[in-house]
Amino acid sequence: HQLLQHPSVPRLLATVERGDYSHMVFEWGGDSLIGHLTPGDVARNRGLMHAVLRSLIGLTEAIED
Repeated sequence: HQLLQHPSVPRLLATVERGDYSHMVFEWGGDSLIGHLTPGDVARNRGLMHAVLRSLIGLTEAIED
């Protein structure tokens, strides 16, 4: 796989599998993403949130292979 290097993309440090769950550990970005989201953001951007989560699932599945 090709390593993605961009200042806006945190570096993947490790992957961990526990039972049916896979976890990705990224370097600390210096701020909490949750702190930037409000309930209104989630409601307005439901489609975007869904697309991001699907992408993360795809990334996780690719790492598992």
